[in-house]
Amino acid sequence: DGHWVPPSALDGFTGLYKGLKVRNSLTNELDDFVPRRGNAVTWYMCGPTVYDASHVGHARTYLTFDIVRRILEDYFNYKVFLVMNITDVDDKIIQRTVETLQEAGKPLDDIDTTPLTREMEALFWRDMRALNIRSPNVITRVTEYMPEIIAFVEKIIANGYAYESQGSVYFDTAAFQAKPDNTYGKLCPQMVGNVELLKEGEGSLTDFSSEKKSNKDFALWKAVKENEPSWESPWGPGRPGWHIECSAMAGDILGDNMDIHSGGIDLRFPHHENEIAQSEACFECGQWVNYFLHAGHLHIEGLKMSKSLKNFITIESALQTYSADGFRMFYLMHQYDRPLDWAEETLNVAMDEVKRFETFFQNVKTRSRDLETALKSPQNWGSLEKDLHTTYQETCGTVHAALCNNFDTRKVITALKELIGDVNKYLQLREGDSEDPSVRLPLVLDVAQYISGILKMFGLGAPSKLGLAQEESGDFEERVTPILDEVLQFRNAIRTQARADKAIPYLQECDKLRDVGFPNVGVQLQDTRDGSTFKLRDRDELLKEMEEVRMAAEEKRALKQKRKEELERQKAAAAQKKADQIARQRQKEQEKREKAAKEAAAKEEAAEEKVAQEQETQA
Repeated sequence: DGHWVPPSALDGFTGLYKGLKVRNSLTNELDDFVPRRGNAVTWYMCGPTVYDASHVGHARTYLTFDIVRRILEDYFNYKVFLVMNITDVDDKIIQRTVETLQEAGKPLDDIDTTPLTREMEALFWRDMRALNIRSPNVITRVTEYMPEIIAFVEKIIANGYAYESQGSVYFDTAAFQAKPDNTYGKLCPQMVGNVELLKEGEGSLTDFSSEKKSNKDFALWKAVKENEPSWESPWGPGRPGWHIECSAMAGDILGDNMDIHSGGIDLRFPHHENEIAQSEACFECGQWVNYFLHAGHLHIEGLKMSKSLKNFITIESALQTYSADGFRMFYLMHQYDRPLDWAEETLNVAMDEVKRFETFFQNVKTRSRDLETALKSPQNWGSLEKDLHTTYQETCGTVHAALCNNFDTRKVITALKELIGDVNKYLQLREGDSEDPSVRLPLVLDVAQYISGILKMFGLGAPSKLGLAQEESGDFEERVTPILDEVLQFRNAIRTQARADKAIPYLQECDKLRDVGFPNVGVQLQDTRDGSTFKLRDRDELLKEMEEVRMAAEEKRALKQKRKEELERQKAAAAQKKADQIARQRQKEQEKREKAAKEAAAKEEAAEEKVAQEQETQA
């Protein structure tokens, strides 16, 4: 494109290339990713504007880039240094504060946005923790960086790329573009000059078009207005423009060049475009960002999320329906830089996928509890083991290629699901072999540990501990397994004797332990002909699952009873119909007999009358 320079061509380059390609918004192509200096990756991410509760659109960005960060750190072993801002002064924040004061009947002569922003920021971090999102290395609040922001603006003015007008300062896009080494519109050249987007970027409280040299120019510093917080500056009291905040804070921590800048696709223009221009104007560096990464749009059932459409979904409310792992799986199943539709059906599929992995690990744990005994069985590999191992190695290659290809987590999840299917098929075939039913547990554990490691790398497994034993959960399982084994042996002995003695009350107590006692402490028990097995589960999930099964069974029984009652009603109706038909037939026959009798009587009477008449005539 002529305006992007690979990091390898920059001064002081010492970066390590590890085969990764990323979709770079600066080129709209897949570019080789390599940090500028060694194994260290510098990264700035646009954070939230804290005026309202965080919603699932925020989760799209922060959870998505948490996955990308984890891949960089835990798979490619880069040392990531992430800076993220908190915008705690902004038009929306001021408007919300004014509305709150007016509703409370308080004066507007001393606007303090801090109570609102601190409350909303605390809620934001709570939501991030609930989603298991790693914290940034540095958090920068706008209100804590006013001296640095003012100094940044002064430097841009000194370099000839900004001008003061009526107490405000504007970026001079014409002066910037006049220099042959500068490019305004690196990200979205087709949008440069889009007045509506530029106006939106300036904020709803700002209308300084008459003060600008050009409509393309944008505010670096805004002169104070009534009912707004302000800070002193060389140009008079005011507050920073939206775009300058990120540039100044990122520049203060990361300097004149960074490896990655990220954010939602909706910020690409004008926010990110203006960030690039004013930063390169300040540092006169030519290239402030090496790789720009954007998360795709999130729509709600095909529509843009909006309170007016009543489809505004907060992270807190979404987590009441879907688990944090289900949330993360939803994003893992889709490409991070492509549009995504938040739909109940797709989210339920993601929850089902989490359940699929959980069930797989539970089955592996069940088989591997007595590893010492299992290893006494034959361990030589046959064709089943060799085939599974080949598939395992091929999957490792597929996963690596997918992660190298712009973090293609969707393909990774598909490959892991297929590998689970291959393991399950192996278990079924091996355990079904009457001559050699012994599962080669080291191979199964090897595959399961690999799958568990990839899922953990993605950030799955908290708080439900998806995967094999990890951290404290492994110690807990080791401690409780021998105890549960002893309890199950005792229970099995009771059940065996109770069945022999037909002692129903004892069998009922054993069932109660299985159906009530154990589930209440997160233990799922299954009785088989050969004894009993158990799985350690998340208590709430297990109880919810059992309740769903109970309700489904209840619905099935109710439906069966309804069908039975309907059948009986139909039978009764048919019997009544038949009885009515018989009664009507009998009635007809009776009427026929009565009619015949009447006709016979009439004939007899007529005959008698005729005889009488003849006798009278003769007389």
